[in-house]
Amino acid sequence: MQKIKKLSVFIMFSIIIVTLSILGYRLNSPVAQRVTYIIYCSSVIITLYLLRVKYNNRLHNGILVVFTLALFVIAIKSPLLTLPLILLFPMLESGKSHYFFQFVSWLSYILFLFFFCVVILIRLMGVSVYDYSRTISPDGKQAATVVIYDQGALGGSLEVKHERNLGGLIIKSRPVYRDRLIDLEVHWINNHEIKINDVVIDVSKRRGMIDGRKK
Repeated sequence: MQKIKKLSVFIMFSIIIVTLSILGYRLNSPVAQRVTYIIYCSSVIITLYLLRVKYNNRLHNGILVVFTLALFVIAIKSPLLTLPLILLFPMLESGKSHYFFQFVSWLSYILFLFFFCVVILIRLMGVSVYDYSRTISPDGKQAATVVIYDQGALGGSLEVKHERNLGGLIIKSRPVYRDRLIDLEVHWINNHEIKINDVVIDVSKRRGMIDGRKK
């Protein structure tokens, strides 16, 4: 029972970290963010080890297909979070499912690995990502951060993210505007509205991101 409780803690911690990251939450301190990532990776590896070695658990290949599809989504949002989860398939694959499920699961996993390598190649080698500017709201609790995606000779794009400071420890971030690499004038009209060139965005309303490239 004690081992099951420990395993549950590791699983819940990993799920919470992945979920919060997908939703746009992160720690305000870069050091704390790195420490949390190390703990997260350790938690995932320990969980997979316990499931395979200690409890000798395996998953049906059909279930692994669902997990692999979820990894595609996580990889788009955060390739680093996906890194330890790559071990999930080879460590928990049962090999006793129907041949059809085995074929589909291995095919989806191989496609995911290829997709993941392409994402990493684009994110880490082909594109230089950095924060260009940060404009604070009048109440001092929010910010509009311009992020540059520089692809060198291929050009690039920019993204404006609305960030909310939650208690000084956690930042909630979501993209609100995307465009080509152009000169931007970003300023707060009030605590709810950001003006980006000639576009006014009400950040208090939940709506999709505005793509300036389609204008």
